[in-house]
Amino acid sequence: NKAGEELFGYTKKELLEMNASDMYLNKEDREKFQRKIEKDGFVKDYEVKFKRKDGKVLDCLLTTTAKTDSNGEVIGYYGIIRDVTEIKDAERKIEAYNILMRHDINNRNQIAIGYLEILRDMDLTEEQKEYVERILKVVKASQNLLDRVRALSKAREKHRLSRKNIEDVVRKAIREYAHAATRKGIRIFYKGRSIDVIADDMAENIFSNIIENAITHSGCSKIEISVEEEDNFCKVSIEDDGKGIPKELKESLFLFGVKGKDSPGSGLGLHLVKTIVEGYGGFIKVKDRKGGGTIFEIYLKKWE
Repeated sequence: NKAGEELFGYTKKELLEMNASDMYLNKEDREKFQRKIEKDGFVKDYEVKFKRKDGKVLDCLLTTTAKTDSNGEVIGYYGIIRDVTEIKDAERKIEAYNILMRHDINNRNQIAIGYLEILRDMDLTEEQKEYVERILKVVKASQNLLDRVRALSKAREKHRLSRKNIEDVVRKAIREYAHAATRKGIRIFYKGRSIDVIADDMAENIFSNIIENAITHSGCSKIEISVEEEDNFCKVSIEDDGKGIPKELKESLFLFGVKGKDSPGSGLGLHLVKTIVEGYGGFIKVKDRKGGGTIFEIYLKKWE
């Protein structure tokens, strides 16, 4: 139609004579699209990059249905192509600005932390040391927020998923917070298994965020982590014997920016966890622990 001619810059005659795969920036995307629609019969808002006659790259969303013959064989497609190039360009510019801003603030934070740590080791009165510690705590909290925002931004990107051994991932997260747990008198018990799951390099953030929350906010004396298989999933359970999560907070626990009433945190950690887990095709549950405390159950697809 006329809209298609304007979108791609070709005449109707040229479009009819073209091979559809020639309009894709990457021909492999055409093959992936065909496999998906032939399997499901329908796709909605399928992201793809096309190229115009003048060479300009278009970001588009396809909502398409397969057209079949009397034998159920796919003989064509019909649907809608939505040009979202301007939206994507704006998002890329915003993200570039955010990266530069985070980088600049990160550098300044590191300089401030360095000077404060030098100052802390100087001959100060107890009152002066207390002020330095307070400032350090604030700057480090700012740095932690930047790290969370960076991780969340990365988690929302599309990554190539691969095989990850859950044993390696969980143990790395435990090692990261072992010192913090010991300092607060919290014991971490781990009963693991070597199971390969579908994930990427962001996987450690799932477990480190939940462990950190338990150490910082739950008031627990122990954290127990276990791994088991459940159908096509690997289930990792993280439970603490702390004060538990208020009932009114549970339903919104994984929403962006949601945190406890007295929490000094950013409210990004558990939202990040859910974003990563669902990006792997998994899901997460939270429930009360018998006798007090909280249990997080993370389900990740097994690599098969």
